[in-house]
Amino acid sequence: MNRPPYKSVDLADALKFDWRGWRLSVKADGVTAVREWNGCRVWGDAMKDGRLMVWDIDRAFGQDVTRLSTAERERATAELFSSLNPKLNWHRCPIVSGAEGIEAALANGEEGTVGVSWDAPFNAIRYRVKRFIVLDCKVLFKHRNALALALNGEPVGSCPCRGANYEAINGGDIVEVIAYGKTVNGKLREARLKLDELGRAIVRRDKMAVTVPVRPNNISGESISFTISL
Repeated sequence: MNRPPYKSVDLADALKFDWRGWRLSVKADGVTAVREWNGCRVWGDAMKDGRLMVWDIDRAFGQDVTRLSTAERERATAELFSSLNPKLNWHRCPIVSGAEGIEAALANGEEGTVGVSWDAPFNAIRYRVKRFIVLDCKVLFKHRNALALALNGEPVGSCPCRGANYEAINGGDIVEVIAYGKTVNGKLREARLKLDELGRAIVRRDKMAVTVPVRPNNISGESISFTISL
């Protein structure tokens, strides 16, 4: 069984969306984990402090529930937690309501929220809503439809880049990158290129180093050049 697919939604779009008919839960900032107990198999985020933040279930008391709706799986999860052994240190991801719930979760320092339709089966697409930041990153080099990036001189991972944007961008370019903060290893989280209205990567040529020719007022009259960063 594979983890359900996810797509990211910009915060501005999420706050305009009508979330009625959707389950919105707070996103835990852990590592995806699958655990079993008493004929049940749950999915959650394993946290550094040992907790498991459960966000769904695909087997309930020996029965496959992947084809059931989110609402039915939610009831199965509630039944499991009603008799759960507290030594397991399992907890449920809090559920919030609408745009107000998203804003409250972010204001409380949470990573974001995840939305899935109450009518959807287990394998349906889930939509992540997180606050992103825009960074000006230097392209170290290109490799296999991706760009290796640096920020303030430090490598920060890579982001995907394909097609015309891959051909247009060169090593040393400064590009605008959207990311959801950094991982514990200092890499950008879910980094992707910021695009303009035509789908083109935004290259900050105004922030790139340029070479300026100068003819100094000296006896020899030789031309020299120097590099500045704007």
